[in-house]
Amino acid sequence: MPVRTINVGDRDNEPFLEIHDSTRNLSERNKSSDWATLSHCWGGLSPLTTELKTIEERRRAIPLRTMPKTFRDAVIITRELQIQHLWIDSLCIIQDSKEDWERQSVTMAEVYRHGLINIAATTSQHADDGILKPRSTRFQVPVQLKSTKHQINYKFNICPPLESFQTSIHGSGSVLRTRGWVLQESFLSPRTIHFGSEQMFWECTAETIGEGTMNPIPAYDNTISSLEWTSWDWLWNKRFLIPPLLLNCIRVWYNRWYRLVSNYSSRRLTVSDDIFPALSGLAVAFNVYLQDEYIAGLFWKDILLGLLWEKPSDEQAERATPSRAPTWSWASMKGRIGWP
Repeated sequence: MPVRTINVGDRDNEPFLEIHDSTRNLSERNKSSDWATLSHCWGGLSPLTTELKTIEERRRAIPLRTMPKTFRDAVIITRELQIQHLWIDSLCIIQDSKEDWERQSVTMAEVYRHGLINIAATTSQHADDGILKPRSTRFQVPVQLKSTKHQINYKFNICPPLESFQTSIHGSGSVLRTRGWVLQESFLSPRTIHFGSEQMFWECTAETIGEGTMNPIPAYDNTISSLEWTSWDWLWNKRFLIPPLLLNCIRVWYNRWYRLVSNYSSRRLTVSDDIFPALSGLAVAFNVYLQDEYIAGLFWKDILLGLLWEKPSDEQAERATPSRAPTWSWASMKGRIGWP
């Protein structure tokens, strides 16, 4: 397990910060218990945190009533899933300890990769916005079905089609799609429950399915021909890291990396220096197939193409200040970049 998790307690016992054996590596600790993770947006507001002066207090209890609504809802969801532990960044990393941040940030990708499930607060603007929100019924039309020939007397509602996965998770209503850290959280988590504005979505490497349909989104044909950048609608889901059938085509993996970085560069980071840490887990995942040297956001064997990054013609080129990367790296620039 991670070094720290929130033990979510139960109806009779408050949640508390639990510390686990840090002498074993994460893969060994994984065998002891399951945990859920939370992907959320701070939204410019500092959520409930753990600091050096509050860690002992957190270990005694974190009363549910003191938690911001997003955290409170995440605890409720975790309990309902019968999972005992929940990992939330602001509570499980000591926020005023640089040393703890440096230690925990190295393993953060593994926390999401080995967690049982990720809870995505997709539409929550900040920690107090919540996850479990009232459903809109304004478009529902009640219909009563009767039959004189058969004993039928049903009442049900008819409503327009709900938002699609693409619109709900990657559209303008999704706050998480703008956060830099969430990109690798989303890809590396083996399973995610997305709480959209109109429905929940289940996503794993096998399928994606929403409440509004019992027909899973079909898996794409994982061949070179289906990986065209302009036509692959399902790029941004967990299947992105599934190896192509033609494993010897390393070109596919480099192209996937550039596509990924283009999306990542358009996202926001609260701390500018997180530009590489927030991508490091995905770099490791890609390098399983590339077997290459990773340098400042690029891979050495494809460095000639990697250096051809460019700013969109409609955006002004501006260096990140203070400097956070070599000037030849895409990470030295502010905002979105791409490749020709």
